[in-house]
Amino acid sequence: MSKLRGKPGTHIRKRVKAFFYGEAGSGKTTCAINFPKPYYIDTEKGSEHSQYIKILEQKGGMVYQTRDFQDLFQEVRTLATEKHSFETLVIDPITPIYANLVEACSKKVGIAHGRHYGEANKEFERLLDLLLRIDMNVVITAHGKKEYGSDMAVIGNTFDAYKKLPFIFDLVIESKIVGKEHKGVIKKSRISTIPANEEIPFNYESIQNLYGQDILEGESVPILETVPNKVRSFAQLQSEDDGYQLQREIKYAVEYYSVPWEMQEKWITAANVSSLDELSDHQIRKLLEMLNKKYNSQEEVQSA
Repeated sequence: MSKLRGKPGTHIRKRVKAFFYGEAGSGKTTCAINFPKPYYIDTEKGSEHSQYIKILEQKGGMVYQTRDFQDLFQEVRTLATEKHSFETLVIDPITPIYANLVEACSKKVGIAHGRHYGEANKEFERLLDLLLRIDMNVVITAHGKKEYGSDMAVIGNTFDAYKKLPFIFDLVIESKIVGKEHKGVIKKSRISTIPANEEIPFNYESIQNLYGQDILEGESVPILETVPNKVRSFAQLQSEDDGYQLQREIKYAVEYYSVPWEMQEKWITAANVSSLDELSDHQIRKLLEMLNKKYNSQEEVQSA
């Protein structure tokens, strides 16, 4: 019997994952917080302006202010795993979060050979993975900056944040001011109804009309159930035959419980595999059972 785990493609409600960057005052925040029921993670105290407060009240939104990466990560993880009424996650802008993370990593590992960037990017990719999995619209903004080519000639505009950010998003828009209007240039689109390299009015209504209101609006579903059973019970997992879902469960458990790498290496060695991806369904179920027992009894995973 084949061990391949592929399945036919299925149609699902695909929440929009959007990335906006551009010049100051070009409407990034206004567009972002006009998405349905926004949970606004504000990194530059923009929510203190009266026009934004009014929009958030009208949209049923809430604000959380932070500039710390770990604090932000915890808030996003809570949004991903707990029941709530919000439909859109806004991080505005991501620029100071990434800059502060790089600074923190420079103190941790030093700056020789760019080690601080490598460490920061590794941490940042944990956030990106969570943003992909969360059952919410996600709108991230970043500061714009000039892009330079050879001889320091300006060749265009880009963003000030983690360089690989656009790769994970379905929709990337550069915002700009044209006369008295805000315009958006579609730099990337995986959405059939939103063609790339076109210019649109930069506002939520334009995106809604192109993407579809019925997809953008809807109740958020936690990606795993409530604490402490975020990692599902062994009995539940015994009844499943979905290897892909089991792989997601163990990766999420490792992330959620901050399982140290030394412990993961012990699992890998004991299972005679080279990575967690190669664990069998049975081995994953046993590890999840162990994690449930340890955390339900308030023991630390380090002592497992």
